[in-house]
Amino acid sequence: MKQAFLVALAACAVMIPSSTRVLAHHSFAAEFEYAETNWTGLVTKLEWRLPHVHLYVDVKNSSGNVVNWCFEFPSPEQMLRRGMTRQSFKMGEEVSISAYPAREKQPMAMVRKVKLASGQVGFITDYEDFGGNKVEDILFSPSGERLQPE
Repeated sequence: MKQAFLVALAACAVMIPSSTRVLAHHSFAAEFEYAETNWTGLVTKLEWRLPHVHLYVDVKNSSGNVVNWCFEFPSPEQMLRRGMTRQSFKMGEEVSISAYPAREKQPMAMVRKVKLASGQVGFITDYEDFGGNKVEDILFSPSGERLQPE
């Protein structure tokens, strides 16, 4: 009996830490609206870390008040595949973002497209593609143009 208890305890000790990653991941539909919205504002902060990259932007709302929005991107690895690096965003730079706002009416959104101050499209995704090696028929260049597979 004691041996069975120790085996069960050891199994739980192995499974519990690995379960947090499974619980941490979320569904896009559970958190974000499906209707795309546009924002323009100044970059205030960049968090380049797992599981998602977050870009913070000061945006003026309809009342003229500045609200700091958090825009969520895919993982850093997926950003690098699209040619985006930490240096792609400069503090104080104006960006235009098309994204899907959070369902909870908080200042957060999942990014679809970012246009930098230079006018260059810095990032674009259809969320069907999370990397060239996973879906071979949808690829984007770093400037946002859709590429045909070879």
